[in-house]
Amino acid sequence: LEALSKTDPVDRRARGETLVELGDWYLIGGAIGKANQAYRDGWKELVEAGNDAVSMLQAPRRLAYRPPSASIARARPNDPGDYEERYVETRFKVMPDGKVADVQTVSTDAPQSIEKSTIYAVRKARYAPRIENGEPVVTEGVTLRERAVLVKAQQQPDPPSS
Repeated sequence: LEALSKTDPVDRRARGETLVELGDWYLIGGAIGKANQAYRDGWKELVEAGNDAVSMLQAPRRLAYRPPSASIARARPNDPGDYEERYVETRFKVMPDGKVADVQTVSTDAPQSIEKSTIYAVRKARYAPRIENGEPVVTEGVTLRERAVLVKAQQQPDPPSS
């Protein structure tokens, strides 16, 4: 931030984006007050930058999420042909402190165990909140669609004919 402040002219967009990233870092570390101040300062710089620079703050941004073990992002099947892809789509709120609330399944074709592990993972996720007029606000209707892999059911051979 010091280096960005010393440039002539000051790059407001770069300062704003850096302050927002600092806010994200504070939020993940649990320093909510410092995060909110960095977001306020970043928002002011981005407004000064113009050209719709604050658009990056108009929706929550995912900061930390550990997908469930069945997630296609974590699973490494030896033989992909032995697996099929399923999904769980969730909807939830992102609170001003970046925590997730009111997680619900919107639709799924996955078994209940994968649905439950996905909901658990979404609850543990952290988001940068949406910033409105420099302040973090609740955002409802945020969605996440998790793709998962599932072992295909084994085909039973036909019984021998007599």
